[in-house]
Amino acid sequence: MIKFANSQDPRDIGNIEYAYSLMAKDAGIEKAYALACFNVLAHNRDDHAKNFSFLLDDSNSWVFAPAYDLTFSDGPAGEQSTMVMGEGKNPGVEHLKALGKEHNLKNAPRILAKVQKAVWRWKDHAAEAGVSAKSAHRIPGKWGSI
Repeated sequence: MIKFANSQDPRDIGNIEYAYSLMAKDAGIEKAYALACFNVLAHNRDDHAKNFSFLLDDSNSWVFAPAYDLTFSDGPAGEQSTMVMGEGKNPGVEHLKALGKEHNLKNAPRILAKVQKAVWRWKDHAAEAGVSAKSAHRIPGKWGSI
């Protein structure tokens, strides 16, 4: 996949997106709930419908596609594009817990904890991806309480 920077992106946007892919891999993102947790906790607020896909596998079953277009984003008007339990302005851990409970996801606490651990390792992922010190410091300041 090739992505071109826009005029508002920092110079190291490619490095930032690579760091996010490392963080997502560390978080074990394949299922929708894990991706929702990741997008909220890592401040990827541009999680609109075109950033979710399904693939038809060899047994003719639809499966959730690997995550893509993951990066730091304030989203439209600063809100999460895909609301969590009706919250778009400031979704957080409590909304994610409620989402897991609402859908009877037995592994929701474990998934949420794994994603939190990966997001807490942002600086490691940023360093591995060559993110500038300025961006590596600026990005977690937007995350709030994870």
